[in-house]
Amino acid sequence: MSLLTIAFLSLFIRHDVLINTQMVNSNASSAHNHRSVSMMVDIDSLDRVIFDLDQIVGHDGIVEIPVFIEANDLINSLDFSMSINLANLEFESVVDHTGDLQYAAFLNPNDLKLRFTSNSFSPYPLGGEKVVSIRFRPLSELIYKSDFQSITAYLNGDRCSTEFAGADFVSGSREVVVNEIFVTPNPVSDMMFIDSEEGGLLDMFDAQGRAIMLEYNLSSHDVNSINVEKFPRGSYTVRIISESRIVKTQQIILQ
Repeated sequence: MSLLTIAFLSLFIRHDVLINTQMVNSNASSAHNHRSVSMMVDIDSLDRVIFDLDQIVGHDGIVEIPVFIEANDLINSLDFSMSINLANLEFESVVDHTGDLQYAAFLNPNDLKLRFTSNSFSPYPLGGEKVVSIRFRPLSELIYKSDFQSITAYLNGDRCSTEFAGADFVSGSREVVVNEIFVTPNPVSDMMFIDSEEGGLLDMFDAQGRAIMLEYNLSSHDVNSINVEKFPRGSYTVRIISESRIVKTQQIILQ
């Protein structure tokens, strides 16, 4: 077992996390370099790991929940754990969007916790670029934010903030379309107009994922209008679930 593998196992023991590891072997000098980089940055509550249901992708009975990092530091390792509602979700795998990660993921059936550990000699992408996605097979029509509990995350070995963004997701959808423009104008101040080729339901969520409008009926082959003048100003997610089970989401600004 290499020193890099031992270092990752020690990290999770320190965080009270036990994980079956599948780490890629490396030499002792590489492990030393990784630890040195981690000690040069200061992770605090402003650095966070985001799991975003609004940008979920679904296909062939599998959904992928993307994971993002927001930080003002150079990031070379990411670790997280969360409790999963196995009555509603089956864990499949983790997808590495960077192509550079050494990582391991394990779902412990005893405590129902998913644990992920990773490192990279290249800096992790920050902001709106996906780092990894967690793949699940849904066992019902809906994926709830409450299916994920006790979320903790570490950047460069230090505890950071976490956010589970977005709203409950309809897992039985045939297709997911993110950020297609169907709401105009954007930004909007009073009346927003929704172009819908077929009937369906519209939901609207604020930046904290709270529903402010649910199951608004849309007419097919028509431009639907909704008055949002009395809603608080800020960022919102609009979601349409069409009659053919296609889900579309768009970010809008009320100002």
